Amino acid sequence: MKLNAMFFKNVKTIFSVFFIFLIAANSGFAQKDTQNLTQNDLQPSDFLFIELADYGIAEIVKTANFIKEFSVGGIIFQKNKENKEKELLNYFSTISKTPLIFACSGKEIINEKACRENIYTSFCGLEAIADQETIKLFARHVAEKLQQKQLNAIYRQETKSKTDFPNFSLFVAECNKYNILNLYDLENYTHQEKNANRIYIRKIQTKDIRLSADFYRKQIEILTNSAKLKILRRGNVLLKKIRNNIVSKSGKTNTNYIRNCILQESVCVLKNKANILPLLRPDTLKIAALNIGEQGKSVIFTEYLNKYFPVKNFNISCFSTKKEISGVLKNVKGFNLIIVGAFGMKRICADKALPKNYANVLNHLNNEIRISGKNKELIFCSFASKPLLFDECIKYCSAYIYAPTNNALMQKIVPQVIFGGISAKGKLPASLSQICSDKKTITTKGNLRFRYACAEDENIDSEKLNKRIDNLIANAISKQAFPGCQVFIVKNGNVIFDKAYGFHTYAKRNAVEKTDLYDLASLTKILAPLPALMRLFEQKKYKLDDKFSATWNDWEKRLFRPSDKAALTWREIMAHQAGLKSWIPFWKESIENKDFNPKLYAVSASEDFPYWVNENLYLHKKFRKKIYKAIRKSELRDKKKYHYSGLSFFIYPEIIEKCTKTKYEKYLYNKFYKPLGITRLTYNPAENYPTNCVPPTENDIFFRKRLIHNFVHDEGAAIMGGISGNAGLFGNAEDVAKLMQMYMNFGKYGGKTYFQKNTIQEFTKCQFSENKNHRGLIFDKPYLDNHKRKLSRLLAAPQASPESFGHSGFTGTFAWADPKNNLLLVFLCNRIYPTRENKNIYRLNLRTKLHKAIYDLCENK
Repeated sequence: MKLNAMFFKNVKTIFSVFFIFLIAANSGFAQKDTQNLTQNDLQPSDFLFIELADYGIAEIVKTANFIKEFSVGGIIFQKNKENKEKELLNYFSTISKTPLIFACSGKEIINEKACRENIYTSFCGLEAIADQETIKLFARHVAEKLQQKQLNAIYRQETKSKTDFPNFSLFVAECNKYNILNLYDLENYTHQEKNANRIYIRKIQTKDIRLSADFYRKQIEILTNSAKLKILRRGNVLLKKIRNNIVSKSGKTNTNYIRNCILQESVCVLKNKANILPLLRPDTLKIAALNIGEQGKSVIFTEYLNKYFPVKNFNISCFSTKKEISGVLKNVKGFNLIIVGAFGMKRICADKALPKNYANVLNHLNNEIRISGKNKELIFCSFASKPLLFDECIKYCSAYIYAPTNNALMQKIVPQVIFGGISAKGKLPASLSQICSDKKTITTKGNLRFRYACAEDENIDSEKLNKRIDNLIANAISKQAFPGCQVFIVKNGNVIFDKAYGFHTYAKRNAVEKTDLYDLASLTKILAPLPALMRLFEQKKYKLDDKFSATWNDWEKRLFRPSDKAALTWREIMAHQAGLKSWIPFWKESIENKDFNPKLYAVSASEDFPYWVNENLYLHKKFRKKIYKAIRKSELRDKKKYHYSGLSFFIYPEIIEKCTKTKYEKYLYNKFYKPLGITRLTYNPAENYPTNCVPPTENDIFFRKRLIHNFVHDEGAAIMGGISGNAGLFGNAEDVAKLMQMYMNFGKYGGKTYFQKNTIQEFTKCQFSENKNHRGLIFDKPYLDNHKRKLSRLLAAPQASPESFGHSGFTGTFAWADPKNNLLLVFLCNRIYPTRENKNIYRLNLRTKLHKAIYDLCENK
């Protein structure tokens, strides 16, 4: 029965009068407040719902009084506070005479506030998803979460035609299949839709102290196993049956996976001039990120742009002065690609009215692009539930990305769309079709570069993955195998694990960051000279079965200068089959009377002393000839069989410079590192990075007599000026992984081909397996009987395929790629701090156990 207007007026008056007695007179409050409300007011098919908007004591008391006084059908929780909800749910169930329906507000599942806190998406974000299977997966996940919290209904007050939200309609229908009730408004439903199979409910909305007795006609639609239940009077038996049937129909879904999935599917590209997205050759561009809108909201967006390529960041907020804005616009002139991120505009702008300073900024950029023509590009990214379509302001942009949700996760996703980690597949929401009638969504390419995903994308339990690796690393650190490390895991091109652990030293003053540069030791061999040598091989500068001495003339036989290495081939040397000596302590020749030979060392660099050995220590240029001579005259083994040797790696950089007519470092950077987006692989980090970015290695008591920090640990590489093929490279796990992923992709990454497939296959296959040599060309490989050996006698995991390859380093580093299983692991640490005598990493067999743990989780997914 409807209550008349006078009733509402009386109730509000009563509340004002009795406000002061609220807490003191808890027991009688409900009767005074609802003096005109009786059981007779409730029809047999009505449920009375209380909407709990505040979890304060006063609101809880009022709600409890209503439950005791009337046969309340249920409670709608308007705030997402899981612990509080559980307490209240148990309390209300105890005091209620009949079973209750507990509902959560749809606004708390899908709304702007929630999405900013990284919870799912906005309504527009949900409507932007083109894939219906994603909607169904989301509904299943929400149903599971609600059931875990003992909630069994979703309430949302509809304010627009349901045709504006087809995805939401699908969402709630799917929730019904998992025994989750759907409560929503009937304002826009026709008479025919209000049929006898629906139960109408009355809701009392409580907010703050002012308890209004407004009654709204609500509708509850109940679907169990896709079939409507028979409606029972008063609903008591019905509610009991619902309670007994709340069981998930399928396996558990993961929150992180669902969040990633629905946000990725909702990104829309509304403009893509000349297919600029994804960026295929960003190495040819100078990129600026201009973030406008809410101050401090773009940190993650910029961070993830920089994961792909170096981007200079600029910010303009609503608090920026004219002088600051002018300075920013002047600075971005020097860039030929500007990525604009518009954040929080919905809360700053009213409808389509853009603040004057923002309009001026965008107009200025438009004019710059119009004048520059093809010399400057603009990519516009709108982070808001409604896209900012200021056509005059962004008329000349090359690409327009609409991100219907503005939260941290979406700020990770949009850079991946820009650089081709993720494909944009979203559709324009129906509710925006009028204001965007001329805009069509465009699908872009993905899987060209790393996609920063979660383990569930590869059907791996992220909780188990984190726990397994965390335990292994924590145990190793506690036993002082190393003070800290980085672990980076990629499966099928998806980054599923990226973590930094511990500290630079055991003093625990400087925590390890993901961007810190570790001394990579012998990983240098496959990350620096190897790609250059493969390129020279493809250019036919040498053949694998050619004599090495044909390229390196110092090994040729000459009159009065015999050489036992003239007949050695490239293949034999690269596969460690040539019989060369393992290493030579060249540095000892530069020491005189246990001190640095003053004829060979100087405290400052000069033309005669160019090689930087350590801080304030430079070596004479003539000493390099002594190194090459010592290698030439070194003893050669009689029998050709596997024997690891690093001597040829001292020679490779000079061969590369001779063949390319380019400085070795410059060649690596221009041909490989820069196009791959590698920014933190470097020789001699002391030139460009502070010491707090580089974990120290050993307290050198043999040669340099000091703690080695920001300089290469390997003595041989040190006397080469820090630039050698055997060691000397520094880097972080992520950049090492980019190069390894390119190898695993058979020479392709980011839409660019670096090597032919047969080249990668040749260099990564066993070369002399008939001689029980498991090595590839420079690459390490699993032992020929890898799957039969004890774990303690392995480097790579026993499950590693014969096609897999990688390398390890003396400082504790390890990188391994398995193209058959599409699995990549990079592990970096400084196990030799403070001494090389620390063998705990080998005693624990940590790297092998870590590698095996990942395979185990992949197999048991």
